[in-house]
Amino acid sequence: MPRGKRKLLRVAKALAGGDKLASIYKAGEEVSKSLFPHFIPRSKLHRAQPTGGSTMATATDMVVEMKKDYMMFANDQQKVDRMFQLKYRWLDEYQYEDFNDYIAEMKKIIPSHWKFIKGTKKPFGFIVTIYDIKIHIFTTPRGTIGGKIRKD
Repeated sequence: MPRGKRKLLRVAKALAGGDKLASIYKAGEEVSKSLFPHFIPRSKLHRAQPTGGSTMATATDMVVEMKKDYMMFANDQQKVDRMFQLKYRWLDEYQYEDFNDYIAEMKKIIPSHWKFIKGTKKPFGFIVTIYDIKIHIFTTPRGTIGGKIRKD
């Protein structure tokens, strides 16, 4: 039996006895932790404080703001065009030019409140922190900007 189904069976067993609401809540939280490793329990959400001096109220506010910021960047056509100019120039000149020159140009593209961590060659892009969330922003073969939250 798949792991998720076993956890759901435990939820059903919890429904059968004791304080139903407490049992449901605890079992549901356990299922969420196993299925979604980065789950923040609702009981701890209001106490979640961002690090690094950010003024966001909760962890979910930080994620929402990070997504808004990322989407504004990904939809800014001038920045997307500049990323692809840098990518294609790097593909042509990688044997002769220093990648640090490209990193300097990438730092000029990002908004001032993002913290630049490092540039990446494959896929071409960079890693930044946005509201204390580390994200890898890169160029895709379809001609768009992609992004992935990094856990390392």
